[in-house]
Amino acid sequence: MTREDPPLRIRLPVELKKQIQELAAKSHRSMNAEIVSRLEFSIAAGAVVQETGWDVEHGHDTPEFRLAYQRSQPLEKRVTDLEDQVAALLKIVAKK
Repeated sequence: MTREDPPLRIRLPVELKKQIQELAAKSHRSMNAEIVSRLEFSIAAGAVVQETGWDVEHGHDTPEFRLAYQRSQPLEKRVTDLEDQVAALLKIVAKK
């Protein structure tokens, strides 16, 4: 994502904005980066739902979906750990 990417103005309910601010701070990201990350995840999840046939409206689960979810958990933790490490390194660099 670059500054050349087209901007998009949206209105958010106050509570949703607060949640995004909190999540962005926890992830050491800007609000924009947090929103983009969550939108990308949502779109990717939608593709998985379509490919596996998981029915969101009725909550029908499939073995493929459960397996994909189980496999994603260690990756999600690893990403969080790496984000924490990067934030710690940035703090060290900022002090110098």
